[in-house]
Amino acid sequence: MNEVVDSETTPLKGYQGATLPNHVLVRAALHVEEALKSTPSSPSTVRFFKHPKLSHGDEVLNYVRLLTYRFTSNYFSFLASSSITAQLLLTFIQPPPWCGDDCSNFLDSSCYPSFPSWMLISWKTSQLIEKITLITILLELFLRTVYLTEPPKYFDASSLFRSDPSSPSRLPVSVKNSIYVVTTLFLFSFAFFPSATSTLPPIKPFLRLTLFVIASDNTIRELSLIRSLLPEVMRILMLEFLLLSIYAWFGTVIFTNQSEEGITSFSDFPSAMWSLWVLLTTANYPNIMMPAYSQNRAAFLYFSSFILVAYYFMMNLLLAAVYSDYDKFMKAKRERVDQNQKANLEEAFSLLDVNNEDEITKDTVSSLFDFLNEHCPDVGYIDTVRANLLFAVLDSSGDNLVDMGEFLHFCQVLSLEFSSAESYRGWFELNFHSRWEQVHDIVETRKFALLVDWVLVLNAVVIAFQSQHELTGDRESGQETSAEVWSWECYETIFTVLYVIEMILRVLSSGWKRYWEQNRNKFDFVVTMITVGVSVYVYYPNLENDHRWIRYVMMFRLLRLLRLVVALEQFQVIGATLTEVLPNAARMLLVLFCTFYLFSVIGVLLFGGIINSDPESVYSGRLKNTEFADSNFWANNFNDHCSAFVTLFELLVVNNWTVTCDGFSAATGSKVTRLFFVFFHLIGVVVINNLVISFVVEAFMTEYSAAGSRGKRRSKTTDRGVTVSSQLATFDATSITGTKSGVQGTYYARVGNRGVG
Repeated sequence: MNEVVDSETTPLKGYQGATLPNHVLVRAALHVEEALKSTPSSPSTVRFFKHPKLSHGDEVLNYVRLLTYRFTSNYFSFLASSSITAQLLLTFIQPPPWCGDDCSNFLDSSCYPSFPSWMLISWKTSQLIEKITLITILLELFLRTVYLTEPPKYFDASSLFRSDPSSPSRLPVSVKNSIYVVTTLFLFSFAFFPSATSTLPPIKPFLRLTLFVIASDNTIRELSLIRSLLPEVMRILMLEFLLLSIYAWFGTVIFTNQSEEGITSFSDFPSAMWSLWVLLTTANYPNIMMPAYSQNRAAFLYFSSFILVAYYFMMNLLLAAVYSDYDKFMKAKRERVDQNQKANLEEAFSLLDVNNEDEITKDTVSSLFDFLNEHCPDVGYIDTVRANLLFAVLDSSGDNLVDMGEFLHFCQVLSLEFSSAESYRGWFELNFHSRWEQVHDIVETRKFALLVDWVLVLNAVVIAFQSQHELTGDRESGQETSAEVWSWECYETIFTVLYVIEMILRVLSSGWKRYWEQNRNKFDFVVTMITVGVSVYVYYPNLENDHRWIRYVMMFRLLRLLRLVVALEQFQVIGATLTEVLPNAARMLLVLFCTFYLFSVIGVLLFGGIINSDPESVYSGRLKNTEFADSNFWANNFNDHCSAFVTLFELLVVNNWTVTCDGFSAATGSKVTRLFFVFFHLIGVVVINNLVISFVVEAFMTEYSAAGSRGKRRSKTTDRGVTVSSQLATFDATSITGTKSGVQGTYYARVGNRGVG
């Protein structure tokens, strides 16, 4: 950012007559924002502010670009991202290319198994949606160009799309921009000039995927990680291929054509390679071994040695290599994040420390908070009370000054969220304090919790008795008399009333705010209210007065029994770990989705319409008397993209994948078709699945260790008067770490999700 001396300055009361220019505070605030993003120490975020040397025309242009930037960032960026996603999802509801304009005739026929044609839209509607989304994408691109072309003098706008700096080999910004623009223009040409592009190959779905990937930094990062893993994976796969070749060679020699094994699986070298590849996936074991093993027990040595070496050793070696590289990547990423955060905070501190005294005053930090509020809205608004508390925590020495060591904890301190104890006091506590104390003393006892647990167990026993005929499979004798139905309804009503009473008592005791902060209470509240709603709906005279609806909700209520499991400390740690790991798995699922999309598009182009039972189709005749047809695998096809996704998911699970593969090979009449399924197995199972396992193991170990340490904590009071319980700290806000905060009363502090990016 260009250094400009602004006439408007902020006085620093700690320094005699010293002033801090506003543009310095802006730059410091931007560095803090970059530190929260953990990006390199060179703030390139577009920022605009008035400068006295700007001419009237430049000033107007500056504000026009400011408004354009804010409008684009707040509204059109989301619309463009949604349009890109809509472009990708449009593929699933468009008629598949193999059936042209007569898709409804084909897909509604029982001869062509697929998802129903009513899920598809017409080509005309599809083209309309495509044009609208592309116009939105191009308009957002144009608006970005407006405020990035020939920028005015006093701001830096060096990047159109920010790449993830933690990526091991992130894509250069210029390359990303070029791919983004070219892909968008190609899609625009396909949509608005169909006659001119009709002779081109059907690359539109691939362009949509490219646009989706290039607009997602998370996806690019994971793909870059996969690319970095490929050399090690390829080396191990080459060893695996060499091992397959050796065993296939031995197999063709050992199992002669006179034996059943030689005829079915080892008739020639390619057949032997295929049989052993299938064996490597364990999809045909022990079937492949049984003919030879039945004749000679020594055949077990051949197959067992192959499985031990090729499967148990080599495939686990592959997993170990992927995990090792992934672990190195994550450690390097964390180091880069820490380094970037430290570099940005050091730069911000040097800007704020105008007199080079290695410390800054509370007024300077307060001014920084003000500029964060004004110029960095993504950080989150910092009001006066929170600003005073944050400074008091930041000033760990208690001298009302912040040195470099303390300032380096700025990001961690900024993640704290504060709430006054008074805000947690509910209406019942404020107006009926003596009654509240009685209710609170009852609800917070161990006896009350045990009573609720016993009610849950008794509820489960009643439901088990009520469902005994279904559980034992004796459904014919399970017809209930009116007296039995009435008795079960009475039990259900009693339990519903008990759960409502429990919910009310907990809300009165804790107050609504504290009650709703616990996920367990949210689950109990939702289940209880659904039960009450269904009960009222069933008992109120109407056409849907079937009491079985209440039973269904009661079955759902059994999930509350998980409370008994969660009460154990060991399961609390596991539950907390899963809660932390699952949200972070979204980027892995996104990569898997992109892989599925790519292979589904290729599959529909190659195999669309060939799986059918149409007597007039040449493909259906080839499928007769095959295991594919005998197993009723007709729904496993690539006749439409939704069916393709289901088929690919079954291939990812691996079990019986050879039945599907052999069915397509029989329909096409070529064994070359197997290559499609082999490539998907290599990418989807060998690479991505191992990467997912590595991610889960690494994330689980990290979170399990952190959650374990949190779970071992007990409620304790420090020598500074701070009571720590789990992730919540209770403290007197008057003085924190020896610093007078100027805030009165008891406060709660917890680590929130504040941050950027």
